[in-house]
Amino acid sequence: MTAKPTSEAVTQQGAARQWVRLVAAYLLVPLVLLLCAGELARWPAWLYSLLFLAAGIGGRICAERRQPVSRKLEKTP
Repeated sequence: MTAKPTSEAVTQQGAARQWVRLVAAYLLVPLVLLLCAGELARWPAWLYSLLFLAAGIGGRICAERRQPVSRKLEKTP
């Protein structure tokens, strides 16, 4: 089987869409936790949220540097 050739624009669009979804997911989890607590003025909750975001997005950035999404999308049949 040969992989379909993908243009650079399609690859960039797919990568951008994945980043938007990733950031939305990482923002949604702390938001739900803060809303369930019923109080948004808790600094430990905001600190946890920032650490959660930094670990999630930072880990994805490290993984992206090692193996870019564009290479993965090119291999997809």
